[in-house]
Amino acid sequence: MSPRALSFELRAAEIVFDGQRGLGGLSLEIHPGETVAFVGPSGAGKTSALRLLNGMQSATSGQVLVDGQELAHLAPKERRALRQTIGYVPQGFGLVPNMRVAQNVLAGRLGGMGFWQSMRATLRPKKDELEEIHSLLLRLGIEEKLFQRVDSLSGGEQQRVAIARALYQEPSALLADEPLSALDPSRARETLELLSGLAQERGLTLVLSLHDIRLARELLPRLVGLRDGEKQFDSPTGEISDEAIRALYELESAGF
Repeated sequence: MSPRALSFELRAAEIVFDGQRGLGGLSLEIHPGETVAFVGPSGAGKTSALRLLNGMQSATSGQVLVDGQELAHLAPKERRALRQTIGYVPQGFGLVPNMRVAQNVLAGRLGGMGFWQSMRATLRPKKDELEEIHSLLLRLGIEEKLFQRVDSLSGGEQQRVAIARALYQEPSALLADEPLSALDPSRARETLELLSGLAQERGLTLVLSLHDIRLARELLPRLVGLRDGEKQFDSPTGEISDEAIRALYELESAGF
């Protein structure tokens, strides 16, 4: 069981890149144990919002609070310690391609280890560590890949290794940037159901960015719609109209 779930808050958070606004005055609260998805077209600001919550990106203006602590006011050591409680699955997976699956998953805990301990874990993992990793991979449907090199896996398999690594970290919150992008439709549904179930089972706060709006509306309880860095809606999924979704994506055809 993970430690107590984290809360997140953005207060008029803005990001400006080279004079262009990437995120404009975004305000929202995410409560401990809540599951929330950022949805919207490409370039809407979904990844920027996740990176703010994870402390990987600093706000140009406004405030970012994690568990009630404003990130900008934390010392570097405090900031690193807080980030260790947040599992993160990036779009590019962030895996080491010439290492085995077990070693990549073990990396989820290396940030909290000393140098020699991390070397030992990487080069000679213990039996109980391998058993725990195998159990995670079993939940994700790739248990037979435990000792395979990551660069021999498909994109979807690599994505699930990245998810396993984040969960092995034993986080208090899990942030996932497009965790379904490399998966076929049936596996995408299964993976989203699994992530939601694991978050509930472990008491995690779960925040995702998703491109698949149909799946998000079907399976997730709260959606935050972003477009051009601006919040278009933030509501329980059942209260979001088809018109609001069409406006978010500027779709003229029906079907939602």
